[in-house]
Amino acid sequence: MLRYIRIAAPIAILLCIPLFVASIFKVSGSSMEPIISHNSRVWIRVSAYDIRVPGTDLRLIPLRDPAAGDIVLLSHPRTGEAILKQVVGTPLQHLDLQNGSGQIGSYRFDLPNSSTLRLYSRVPPGYYMVLGTNQAASQDSRHFGFVPREAIRGKVLGIRHNGR
Repeated sequence: MLRYIRIAAPIAILLCIPLFVASIFKVSGSSMEPIISHNSRVWIRVSAYDIRVPGTDLRLIPLRDPAAGDIVLLSHPRTGEAILKQVVGTPLQHLDLQNGSGQIGSYRFDLPNSSTLRLYSRVPPGYYMVLGTNQAASQDSRHFGFVPREAIRGKVLGIRHNGR
């Protein structure tokens, strides 16, 4: 019996790594170019922010919160599709929108189809603002709004570019 446990335990641990620690994600689209190109593969640390029940948004153990600048894997707020975006705004951070552009902290971005209205706001508690690095090709917080903390699934640790 002990012999079987010695064999089964390492196999079980190896099988659990993608569920609790890290996984590989294939990128489809150009919203994160030039940092991450179409068909690249990225190494995602799924336990970067919390330990979850695999396949769900249920957080078992919160570890830390995403920081501005992190590139994260998240569930699209409307479709549930897995997407990559960069965190540019964290909870309670000030947001300044004016004349077709916005600023949050030191990060500036364009606002498509915006008016000449000026608006000051804050990122709500428990929410994040995420943007694609290729703003012309990205559907992000400018389109679907702030992202709840529960939607952020992991952090990009490494990138293997297509053809390299």
